[in-house]
Amino acid sequence: MQKDIDVVGIGNPLMDIIVKIEDHELEELDLKKGTMNLVDAENIKKFEEKILKKDKTLVPGGSVANTLAAMALLGAKVVFVGKIGEDEHGDVYEQKLIGGNILSRVKKANGETGRVISLVTPDSERTFATYLGVCTQLEKEELAEEDIKKAKVLHLTGYQLEEPKLRETSLHAIKIAKDNKTKVSIDLADPELVKRNKEQILEIIKQADILFANEKEIAELTGKKPEEAVTEFPWIETLAVKMGAKGSIVRHKGSIIKEEGVKAKAVDTTGAGDMYAAVILYGLTHDKDMTTTVRAANHAAGKVVETIGARLERGWEEIKGMFS
Repeated sequence: MQKDIDVVGIGNPLMDIIVKIEDHELEELDLKKGTMNLVDAENIKKFEEKILKKDKTLVPGGSVANTLAAMALLGAKVVFVGKIGEDEHGDVYEQKLIGGNILSRVKKANGETGRVISLVTPDSERTFATYLGVCTQLEKEELAEEDIKKAKVLHLTGYQLEEPKLRETSLHAIKIAKDNKTKVSIDLADPELVKRNKEQILEIIKQADILFANEKEIAELTGKKPEEAVTEFPWIETLAVKMGAKGSIVRHKGSIIKEEGVKAKAVDTTGAGDMYAAVILYGLTHDKDMTTTVRAANHAAGKVVETIGARLERGWEEIKGMFS
């Protein structure tokens, strides 16, 4: 089958509500800095009430959608699969997908679209309070099966591997991918998530061809520092470990590539990993030189931390030019 789609992503369509907050205010909310905290409908409304008077930035988010949006800006053909609510957030979310040249395969359900309150402290670290809404209700029958078959890569994150129904749907998608020579890409997404689901994740990544992790996530999974951890999981073709301002280290087809980070004035680290993954996946699906790809990925991650929000809206021509 002709592989005419670069990446199909299965993700949690979440509306991002980004708020700057002081450290003491974060402590008052009883959230551990730098973590993703799942909350229910009642608690998300409590958080929303507490930040009511603060300046907020609202953007469509979710790790996978952020990655696909960046890939689309680079010129890749991408498809997003997820579930939204029949509400205003859901309508805006889908409009933004289509407006961003992402092929939308979102399904609607009776209920609320998921949302994330992204709390950014003065050190630019982000802490999430996440209400998943209907996005965990994605059924196996609602997968874009033909798109997965025609894709070069299926991309998902650890967030799709925790909630039982969504995990079942994601594992079914992985099986479709493996049966049709579509590579499987997984981003570990969050160290606390890895800690909670270590055995399951170790089992699932046996199916992975591409793996993304940051220092904390890979340490949680392997107990090792990036330089040692990058040699783990020999069946994985491309293993990328992100090290923030220090850059990243990647094992690709047996070769180790280590590239320095880009000097940046960080104001919000939200989305750095998503932009990094976008450039790596772009390079892989367009047969680009891997050292150049890693350098460009570090550049994209460095640029996005200089802006509020998880997406880099400008600078893609410069990044694309790094490949020429």
